[in-house]
Amino acid sequence: MDNKLDQRSYHVLFSFCSALVSFSIGISAEQLDELLFLNQIDEIKKGFRDILQGRNTHLNLSPEEIEAIKNVLERARNGHPSDVLQLRNLAYQNPKLKEAYVKAGAYSQRQQQSTKTRYEEEVSQYHNREELLVEIIDSVLKGDALDLSDNPRTSGDEELESTQPTKAITSCYVHAEINDYVAVNRATTLDVTISGESIDFQYSPSSQGGVIKADTGKKLIVQVLAKKNFYLLDEDRIEIAPPLEGEHCTLHFDLKPTHLGEGEIWVVLRQGLIPLLTLSVRTKILETPRQVREASAAATSTRSLIDGVIHDIPSLNPPLHQLRIIEQEYNNKIRYHYELESIKLGLLHKFDSKEMDIDRREYYVKSLYKKIETRWRSARKDRSEFLEELRAFGGELLDELIPPELKRILWERRSALKNIMVLSTEPFIPWELVHLKEPDCTYLPEEVAFLGQMGLVRWTYDVGYPPDTIKIRRDRSYYVIPNYPKPELRLPQAAKESFFLEQVFQAQSIEAKLSKVRKHLESRSIDLLHFAGHGQADQGDITKSQLELQGYMEGNEHVPDYLSSTVVRQHAKLNSVDKNKPLIVLNACQIGREGYTLTGIGGFAEAFLQSGAGAFVGPLWSVLDSPARMFTETLYLGLKEGLTLSEASIKAREKASELGDATWLAYAVYGHPDLKIDLPSTSE
Repeated sequence: MDNKLDQRSYHVLFSFCSALVSFSIGISAEQLDELLFLNQIDEIKKGFRDILQGRNTHLNLSPEEIEAIKNVLERARNGHPSDVLQLRNLAYQNPKLKEAYVKAGAYSQRQQQSTKTRYEEEVSQYHNREELLVEIIDSVLKGDALDLSDNPRTSGDEELESTQPTKAITSCYVHAEINDYVAVNRATTLDVTISGESIDFQYSPSSQGGVIKADTGKKLIVQVLAKKNFYLLDEDRIEIAPPLEGEHCTLHFDLKPTHLGEGEIWVVLRQGLIPLLTLSVRTKILETPRQVREASAAATSTRSLIDGVIHDIPSLNPPLHQLRIIEQEYNNKIRYHYELESIKLGLLHKFDSKEMDIDRREYYVKSLYKKIETRWRSARKDRSEFLEELRAFGGELLDELIPPELKRILWERRSALKNIMVLSTEPFIPWELVHLKEPDCTYLPEEVAFLGQMGLVRWTYDVGYPPDTIKIRRDRSYYVIPNYPKPELRLPQAAKESFFLEQVFQAQSIEAKLSKVRKHLESRSIDLLHFAGHGQADQGDITKSQLELQGYMEGNEHVPDYLSSTVVRQHAKLNSVDKNKPLIVLNACQIGREGYTLTGIGGFAEAFLQSGAGAFVGPLWSVLDSPARMFTETLYLGLKEGLTLSEASIKAREKASELGDATWLAYAVYGHPDLKIDLPSTSE
């Protein structure tokens, strides 16, 4: 196009074309935005071609109407606003087209009025989505990319089949490296090399690598996350075609260190919503370039050659909705960077929370759990009052952590955003407890609207991708339910869980002794492991996370026996030979809680996931015996009936809530939202 259209003309053009395309390829204005963001313009061109050649019958356009649309679009691409505005008149002549035009127009106006930048900044070769759309129209009308002749074409199914690329898998070797020492406030570069052949590199905190299997028909997204004392000077992600054998490319990301001390950067490789590999590189940030030179010269290399571990590309569908949460640290302050993505709803938004002191964050979350525990104990006879207090805590979490625009989207889309996966780098926040509010309202709504009710399912970045199927075979299903010798420790409902597990899964008992449990964890022969008993976790010292096993009596004294998260992390081998990843359910007080260890995230959830678990369920605070049993049994039955993990967790929360206690909200669920279980009789 030689002439630029003004904003109003672009708005009309986008609204009209969005309405037009919606009838040919069945997408909304939001989804058209998504296709523009992903540069999937061939599908949009195909939609235009169907309309302009009269092959779409949904609109019942006459040949005269089609010709009029062609003529106006032909003139519109020359950049004359008066011609573009005629599109509105054409839209209003067809009732169906008018309805779609009005909806698309309302969406476009919201986007123009928003103060948040969106896809425009990410489609770098175009100024905005409307201009990209005009370029597509220009290409279609010229016939550059598609044949617009009147030759007969095959049926839609045949054409899709003929153009569908054959799926091929290739191994990609990845290496990320930054200098061992960098100077504060001086730009530095992180190099990420992706190759179709093996890369020899020296392993160190500042030099990391791995191997993935990638689908050659999909773009590989390489995203850099500034985790600690860095910020990015340019784009945070680059899309490339997966390199084949003999090919390689090196990507350069410019960053600036912000404060002295340790710096940390994560490199995430994914295809679509599916993360394939996460690398963490660390460097020391010094005050001057001279100190950097001296430190580099004096350093004795501690690097060692390492072979990467191959991360298979999952043969599964990504979740419908994903909220990625990245905790970023700057000079003892943190903020949360959010990315909300839903291809189904046409959403891809980025947000940043306000900053807070790290000490304040840790104190805030720790005091929140303490308040919950205290009120849980004092309000057990007034359960409705406890629920209202949890709603208040959840509203406070929303106000403290969630940016206003994200608040609005979560509220307005709460009915559609079911089965959402939270992919998070932080271990502290009880996201299930966040309570939604109407936009710009300071008070809670009458509606109970916790994120946990929306089928929220968690996952973490550095444990591969969760499976969407787990086999649970009767000879690989186990439970650990201690028969505590001390009467005051006994849990009558927990004891009944053993009978349920035997009936439903033909599960076998593991003696509740540390040596016996550890032996089974090392066996690579677990599909299901269920624990029901006592447990505890100290947010300040997560290495103290432990399950209380049976113990024994020594005279009148009870000598306890414990399984710690450290033992799980060091001994568990949960990846079976057939690559099945087990389901772990710990029905004990406070077990789902996580925290930072000296070098990363600890706790039972992380310990089991790092050891190969495919899904994990555990409560974040103390739970009562009866509703705890109700929750887990309903979850199991839902999965057995064919529900997904997210659907089964929603059903389990609803059922447990009928008992009037807030236990239904306590559970953290980790896994793929669409996970289903398979129940073959025995292992082969």
